[in-house]
Amino acid sequence: MTIIDHCMRFRASKHGGPKKHVCNVCSHHFASSYALKQHMVYHAAPQFQCSICGRKFKKKATLVDHLASHAGVKEHQCPCGKAYTYSQGLSNHKKTCAVVKSDIKVDVKTE
Repeated sequence: MTIIDHCMRFRASKHGGPKKHVCNVCSHHFASSYALKQHMVYHAAPQFQCSICGRKFKKKATLVDHLASHAGVKEHQCPCGKAYTYSQGLSNHKKTCAVVKSDIKVDVKTE
């Protein structure tokens, strides 16, 4: 089998092939057992708890992002100078930011 054949078979299994792995909670189908395993996190009970406010999260990475909000850390910065704790906040801002839309370069001073 050539590398091209292998790539074609892999692509077909991911994008057009049968999805043999089924979630036993919601019946959603997946092409790989790995994708099913990742999906199952959404059905699990939250197991990571914030030590500051008690809020619970299903993923450790989400808890880490949340803890940054308590610390006032804003790592996601727009070229216009506005900064956000969460990447989604920056994504939403960029949809309406005049600087991003016009591609103007702004000199932003960081503290």
